[in-house]
Amino acid sequence: MNKIFYQYLFITLPNRRHTSYLYLCICIALLAVSCASRQSTPNNLSKHIELGSSQLAVEVADTPQKQEQGLSGRVGLAPNSAMVFDFTHTTNKHPHFWMKDMRFDLDILWVQNNQVVAINQYVPKPQSHANSLPTYFTTKAIDYVVELPAGFCKEHNIHIGTLFRFIN
Repeated sequence: MNKIFYQYLFITLPNRRHTSYLYLCICIALLAVSCASRQSTPNNLSKHIELGSSQLAVEVADTPQKQEQGLSGRVGLAPNSAMVFDFTHTTNKHPHFWMKDMRFDLDILWVQNNQVVAINQYVPKPQSHANSLPTYFTTKAIDYVVELPAGFCKEHNIHIGTLFRFIN
């Protein structure tokens, strides 16, 4: 009987410890992947836009809270996606944007009457030692602001006058 107990204690128990440790590692890895994907992928890609000849899934920031948060803290955007800031139901037609807590560079489009009226290309993420952040804006009244990964405008030939519309 003692021999069986010692075999269980020294052979089976360490295997159970290893199994528990393995399950713990798997759970931590899944949690890390889940958190990373939440930061890099917009929460709600149920809408789509057409920007020139490109179609993109978009997350719409249509409340002051969503607009303040924007893409801050995310590690990037999913392929063929963007964030659209909707100013059609507000009196603020000249919003100012900054890159607080941004972790990647952007192209920023300013849209009025379904046309791009201004573009800020390759807007850099802030340097970690920056004491103050520049603001980005246009003097033209706008309905929407679209944030895209830096280089999108050049790659897809987006320019002033490019048509913008929601397609669903």
